[in-house]
Amino acid sequence: MKKLFLILLLLLLITPITAAHEEEEEETILAHEEGEEKSLTHEIQDNSLQYTLWGAAFLAAITLYMLLIQRKKFFKRQKAILFILIIIATLTVTSYLIYTTLYLNFTSATKGPVHWHADYEIWNCNEKLELMNPEGFSNKIGSNVFHEHNDNRIHVEGVVTNPSEVSLQEFFEVTGGELSAQHLTMNTPQGKKELNNKEMCNDQPAILQAFVYAIKEGKIHQEKIQNFPEYVLSPYSNVPPGDCIIIELSPEKDSTTRICETYRLAKEKGEFNGS
Repeated sequence: MKKLFLILLLLLLITPITAAHEEEEEETILAHEEGEEKSLTHEIQDNSLQYTLWGAAFLAAITLYMLLIQRKKFFKRQKAILFILIIIATLTVTSYLIYTTLYLNFTSATKGPVHWHADYEIWNCNEKLELMNPEGFSNKIGSNVFHEHNDNRIHVEGVVTNPSEVSLQEFFEVTGGELSAQHLTMNTPQGKKELNNKEMCNDQPAILQAFVYAIKEGKIHQEKIQNFPEYVLSPYSNVPPGDCIIIELSPEKDSTTRICETYRLAKEKGEFNGS
């Protein structure tokens, strides 16, 4: 009975690891469509997770084996070998994780992990669009490094090996959509939405365009982003001074009247002067 209890307890400990692996697979499928090349960060993260899971499974198998044969006469002869195998497996996985962590930190564009934020709004003419909500065990949509927590805020959390990994185009790709200068696709709670140039808005031809609010010299500054798919977030944790990004399908214009709630409140409180 005691042995059965220990086996069940071990299986319960392994279950969260399996669930985490399934969640990571779903995120990987969402983040990288068929035929798309993974970034170095994603590849190393996926490998690290796989090696950790393999190591955990190997240790679990040895532990179960030891529990099942602990009363056998030959257990003492095998015990030393089993403990050596446990040490080797643990050191191998740990060494790989340490090496890859140091490698990413030294070779990354950010020279280590960062925590950046930017608020955003997406408007299809007069309709405000929201990104789909996280599902299952996950509390985010996107990848570990680049994601959203159902809060209209873009999160960059981790090591950025290349600035292109945190562009607007990449954000929509890792959240299951697509962004170009003429086209936007995104997953919403109501299903997939598509915005295309030449559609009509208020009886006028509309185009996809983007604007950013940022803090420059202590003032709120708005500008139109010319090549918005390749726009990279400003490196700030708080918003403001982190960006407020407005993406609109609307008649062509030089500026927007729409503004993120964080910037609107900062303006009302006089924390920053207008441009």
